[in-house]
Amino acid sequence: MTCPYCKHVFPLTWHRYFSEPGTKHKCPSCHQVSQLPWSLSYWLLNLLGQCSGGVPLAIFAHLKFGGYWTLGGYVVGAFLTGLTIDKMILDEKFRVLEKLEKDPAP
Repeated sequence: MTCPYCKHVFPLTWHRYFSEPGTKHKCPSCHQVSQLPWSLSYWLLNLLGQCSGGVPLAIFAHLKFGGYWTLGGYVVGAFLTGLTIDKMILDEKFRVLEKLEKDPAP
């Protein structure tokens, strides 16, 4: 990730990913807060990643255990793949930090 203020390049570690939930991240060099933009393509790619892990696990749970285990299999598979794809692929490689928009003074 590259800070939009000082252009310092820093990695998105798991600690930083969980300690700064959402889209705002603080630069370790200049301590300015910047944000990752939301977009429709981000949501669609994240959903596709969640389905790629959730559906096979849901099918396996349905065939092996049946009943509500299908939903549980989907949730576990979607959580694990969605979290990994969001952090390691989408946030680190494709999304770019932007400066925060300041609220206009009244």
